[in-house]
Order: sequence, then structure tokens, then C-alpha cells
Amino acid sequence: MLRTCKAFADEFFARQDVKASGVPEAVFVLVKDGKVQLQKGYGYANVEKKSPVAPEKTLFRIASVSKVFTAAAVMQLDEQGKIELNRDVLKFRGYQNEEQYEVPRHDGAFIDAYDRIRSPCRRFDLR
Repeated sequence: MLRTCKAFADEFFARQDVKASGVPEAVFVLVKDGKVQLQKGYGYANVEKKSPVAPEKTLFRIASVSKVFTAAAVMQLDEQGKIELNRDVLKFRGYQNEEQYEVPRHDGAFIDAYDRIRSPCRRFDLR
């Protein structure tokens, strides 16, 4: 399994479209049962100095990455039956009058993101 996942990551980060994306560095981490099984850096932590990425030391800007983690966490909670995706967001905060507040639902974005997050996991059995 580790060799397969490592090969997948190596092939992915070697692709020309990924290299052309303008992202100079990345870290791939595989966690199973709460333990890191594989951790590898790709690209340069410092492009000018050509310093390689050190997975345990290189710092990254979080930017919009938190949206992907949030979507994945929400979908996991839904799969575990701990939340209802179709429940009105305003009810979580105790608001009764929906017209008083504007809460973007982002339905389509979360569903699309969930499909992109799940798809690679179908390819590999990580259990």
C-alpha cells in the first residue's frame, strides 16, 4: 500500500500540468489509524536557494486551503450521522428569521469538493 501511494504521489507531482500550476512546493502525507505512514515533500521551500521542502519543518501559507479541510470535515460528520447537511444553517445559531441574515449556502461547491476529495480514496484502499 505504501509503495502504491508513494508512486501515486510521485506521479502526480511529476505531471507537467501540476508543475505548470505555479505552486512551488507541496507536502503529501498519508495517515492511517492516526499514525503517519508516509510523508514526503515536493518542490522547493525556497525557490531562489533551491532548498527542498522538509515535510516536518517547511511552513506554508494556509490561504484558502482551510475551505477544503472544512468541506472534508463536514462530509465526515455527515457520514457519521452527527450533522444533517440539509438542516438550515441559521438554526445552528438559534436564529428564527432567515430574512434578517444572509448566509451563503455554497451547496454546489461543497458537493463538488467532496467528490474531488473522495475520488482518490476510491482508487486506493486506505483502511
